[in-house]
Amino acid sequence: MGREIKRKRESNRGSGSGRAKSSRAAKPNGDRNELIPMNHVELVGRVSAAPIERELPSGDKVVEFRLVIARQPSRSGRSQATEASKLKHSRIVEGGSVVSEVSKSSRRDVAVKVIAPRREVDTLDVAVWGLRLRKKALGMRTDDWVQITGAVRRRFWQAPHGLASRWQVEAYEIALIRRAKTSE
Repeated sequence: MGREIKRKRESNRGSGSGRAKSSRAAKPNGDRNELIPMNHVELVGRVSAAPIERELPSGDKVVEFRLVIARQPSRSGRSQATEASKLKHSRIVEGGSVVSEVSKSSRRDVAVKVIAPRREVDTLDVAVWGLRLRKKALGMRTDDWVQITGAVRRRFWQAPHGLASRWQVEAYEIALIRRAKTSE
């Protein structure tokens, strides 16, 4: 399965120039100055909890789960976690819990463990609508690594206090990359 994903990525790269394909596409009339809107996402991440199937008031069924994805460094080459590590405060930990936050200038020689900033992640809601993909999604387990291909959608519904909405990724394809280790 991993080879299939790798081949797919390589075929999406184009002529081997190392650059991503341009978002410009020719219209049928050949005018290359016009941009064509595109809503396409490919995500690779870890399933945070077992997927849940819900039946909507309309009778439609949807499977939903959350995908955890590590944040990429910003364009400047620094992640937000790197920026946070430059602050003059550190968290001091004893037995896995934070004891206090100490400024570096006031720290004395104390036998404590200073923890590094956590790696930043994004958690994205994923919705699966088709019967075949719903079954596949329901077979996923917590901590499975998957690749999702789909589009970003904004969902609206009537809540008790008025109209509500949220953003989610609507999955068109799901590929299991690595099954979570089971504790036996």
